[in-house]
Order: sequence, then C-alpha cells, then structure tokens
Amino acid sequence: MKITRFDDREGGAALLAALLYLAVVSMLAGSFLGLTRMTGDTVADGRWKEAAFYLAEAGVAQAMAELDRGAGYEGDENIELGDGRFTVAVEQLDAANWRVTSRGEIGGDEHTRARAVVEADVTRSEDGVRRTGWRRLR
Repeated sequence: MKITRFDDREGGAALLAALLYLAVVSMLAGSFLGLTRMTGDTVADGRWKEAAFYLAEAGVAQAMAELDRGAGYEGDENIELGDGRFTVAVEQLDAANWRVTSRGEIGGDEHTRARAVVEADVTRSEDGVRRTGWRRLR
C-alpha cells in the first residue's frame, strides 16, 4: 500500500475556503430570515389597519342607525366590538344634516396596534338616513 503525503502548505487552503463558503451561506440565510419576518410583519400590520378601518365604519353605521331613530344622538365613546373599539362624534350642521366622525382602534389601552378615522356627511329625510359624503382621515 502506498502512502500519499500532502504538502503542508495546501492543508489550510481547503479549510479557509470551507469557512468562507460557510460564512457566505450563513449571511444569505440570515438575510432571507430577516426578509421573511419583515414581510410577515407588514402583512399583519395591513390586517390590523384594515380591521381598524372597519371598526370606524361600524361607528358610522351605528351613528346612522341612531340618527334614523331620532335627531338627539351626539355619539358614543369606546364601544367594544370584537378585538377593538370605536368612538363616534356627531356634529349637527343644520336641521337635517350631520357630520359623523368615527375612530376605530385595534389593541389594548396601553398598546394600540392600528387606528383609523372616518368622517361621513349624513342627511336624514323621510326616506331615512343616507350618506352624502365620505372621507378617510387616517
């Protein structure tokens, strides 16, 4: 059996190349994991904002129902609905027109995940209450 001797100068080159390859692969894997987490956070943030928007819309619907029952409604504060709450303020513009501002929030008192504010102009006639204008403030 023949014994092959390796040149001592070549032994460290393979180790250095393997360590360099491992460092590059580790950096790529770390970047991929960071990007994946950031994408997941962005999707979750969008869901929270959408839920807050729908809570604000629920506040406008609540105000329209109350105004349909009678003109004395001025709003509500912190009405719990699902995982969030909404607050409604009603400003009477004239005998048949109101401006409704509704704020929807997702999250607890100390940590609000998302917030949305909607403003709607509402008119009451013999046919009922309807929106005449709408805008998203935040």
